[in-house]
Amino acid sequence: MTEEQQAGNVVAMVRAEYLIQFANWLRGIGTPVDRELARARLPTLIEEMPDEYVSLDLAFRFLMNCVRAEGVDDLGFEAGWGVMIDDFDPIMRNALCLAPTVRARLECFIRFASLENNSLRCSLQPEGEMMRLCIHQYCPPGGDSRISEWPAIKAVIEICRGAMGPDWLPPEICLQSSIKLHPGAQDRLGDTRVLIGQPITSILVPARLLATPVTGFGGFTSDVETGLRSGRSLGVNGDGLVELLIQALSPYLVCGNPSIDLAAEIAGISVRSLQRRLHQFQTTYSELVDRIRFDRAARLLRDPDLKIMDVALAVGYDDASNFARAFRRIGGMSPREFRLQQ
Repeated sequence: MTEEQQAGNVVAMVRAEYLIQFANWLRGIGTPVDRELARARLPTLIEEMPDEYVSLDLAFRFLMNCVRAEGVDDLGFEAGWGVMIDDFDPIMRNALCLAPTVRARLECFIRFASLENNSLRCSLQPEGEMMRLCIHQYCPPGGDSRISEWPAIKAVIEICRGAMGPDWLPPEICLQSSIKLHPGAQDRLGDTRVLIGQPITSILVPARLLATPVTGFGGFTSDVETGLRSGRSLGVNGDGLVELLIQALSPYLVCGNPSIDLAAEIAGISVRSLQRRLHQFQTTYSELVDRIRFDRAARLLRDPDLKIMDVALAVGYDDASNFARAFRRIGGMSPREFRLQQ
């Protein structure tokens, strides 16, 4: 992203779960994933934090490095084809469970897509006897659009399979990528017509199927609106650069303080510009990191099974006393008192 784009407070982020899908597949072919994550300046422990958010630019850097190193030009399809309903954000899963038809579930996906990737925008458009679900998402300069196209396509297919059966495939898939589909991928797509070099990524669904009842994915009963009011879901949808950086930097805490140059790189601006932006919010970078540590610690302390020392380690402290002092400085009470109040 350019500096001008960042003036609109846009930081492209994606749930770590999608990066984990790729990391798992790459490990299966012997890729040194931890080394490549570090090389791309991503948290090496990200596989333990599927619901955190990471920079989409850094995620693409990691994946494109792996594509070049391994010579795998169909990585997007191979890893993306493994996406299942269970991989969705919990709020998304709950909403899908409550929606009774294919149309209602596709509309849920459209509504909550930004919880998975805050650059992801979808729409349903009528097309004769068909409905076309269009997928718009950010691909960094030099990135391969197939890496981001296939996980979104497979997500839509899985939603439809809830009513049409586990083997259902759409009659047509349109890809923005102009690279011909790998023969092995086409074999798994059966009779689906795949068009490349299209202006937009999209999937055709017969309109008559949209009223088909869905039997449910099972097991998801939480209150969707309560989830929507949570800071995590609102943070990724918000426009504030500070709020988005809080999401993006949180996974790095377990390894210590993320540097300001890393934060600036995630934001797509210079260190000096980031400092100016933070000054506008009457804060400094060190104060921002302290807030991120406090917010993450407060979330973890709500889990009664976690020891306070485990929480301290998870937010970058190797000493419980230092953690307690820092927590009290921001929250006005000790971690133990905070936990009792919850």
